[in-house]
Amino acid sequence: GVRVLAGAVIADGAANDYYPLQYPFSDDCLAHHTFAEPVRVPADPGLTFADVVHLVGFESAVVELGDDHVLSWHCPGCGTDTHEGRAVPLVAVGDADCPQCRQPRQFEPLTSVAVPSPRAGHTLADVGVRPDEVLAVRSGMQYRYLWVQHDAHLPEGW
Repeated sequence: GVRVLAGAVIADGAANDYYPLQYPFSDDCLAHHTFAEPVRVPADPGLTFADVVHLVGFESAVVELGDDHVLSWHCPGCGTDTHEGRAVPLVAVGDADCPQCRQPRQFEPLTSVAVPSPRAGHTLADVGVRPDEVLAVRSGMQYRYLWVQHDAHLPEGW
């Protein structure tokens, strides 16, 4: 059978109607992928990608970032290189302009970090991983998750 996900109530004030929210759940549906309980660690500015992999119990793995990140900028006009470390959704259009010559710059994208690799020793802060991010760590086809907890106001359940 199909299990039903429920727990919220919909309030339709215009029709004075209230009813429970229910979504059918199917194990065969790829959109209904459930996650294992994440390993929880307190936020630490020194936490590296190698630390993340070892904290979830892998020796080698790929840490998949929740967003694409801008690792650095390069200006082909004047040759200026600038470290950035910010998630793409937080980059404004004007950020692509070189501060030296005002020409458009090229960015170095980052979507994941392999461990071991030259970037394994970079900290999460170096690449702009946001507070309270849940990181997927993949070794082969096996996934484990790590929650870098930043604030106590977030829910305890997963």
